[in-house]
Amino acid sequence: MNVTAVQEERGPRKPRKSTGLSKVTTPISARSTSVKSSFTEGMQFQILAQILVACVRQARCNEFFRLFDQCQQNEILKVVWSELFILKASHWSLDLSRVLDACGDVHLKRAIEDAKHLKADVMELSYLETLLLCRKEYALSAENSKYLEYFSENALTSLGKYTMHQWNRFGKLLLGLRGISLKQNETVLQTMFRNIIQDLLLQKDHIKS
Repeated sequence: MNVTAVQEERGPRKPRKSTGLSKVTTPISARSTSVKSSFTEGMQFQILAQILVACVRQARCNEFFRLFDQCQQNEILKVVWSELFILKASHWSLDLSRVLDACGDVHLKRAIEDAKHLKADVMELSYLETLLLCRKEYALSAENSKYLEYFSENALTSLGKYTMHQWNRFGKLLLGLRGISLKQNETVLQTMFRNIIQDLLLQKDHIKS
């Protein structure tokens, strides 16, 4: 952990764009009747898998999250990846309606559509991402817990300042984030992407802080 990086409080920067995503070829076996058996073998499944890969890569580039070693990152990502997926997929640049219809999971579609109603801009998404990632309850050490709490509070304060001219915006975003956390357990994400997320977390991290 780079301790010097937190000597001065500052707000999150805009998240980096993910580039050069390779095609996901990890075999997935759908174990839920809510997912169409042919879906996991088609191009539409690949689109959702690519979004998942992008979510994990962007998370590792998060201004604060990147300061932790990969072991600590993985400990958090293995818990919050599905929440990150819903947040990012709901604000994806492409219309995912047909892809979600093909998936056949009404809970996933509803969770993403509800999150889309937040209409978060780039800065708001950055703050929300930090709040999802910097969870001190998953810290592997007392020191990490202290910094995770600090980063989370910093993101919360920055979000409050950013939305201060819209009196109900701050509360709406936090409630939306809470809704994502509650609804992700109702979806089939854990079944669909179990193998892929395990492979992603096992990959050696080449991102330099």
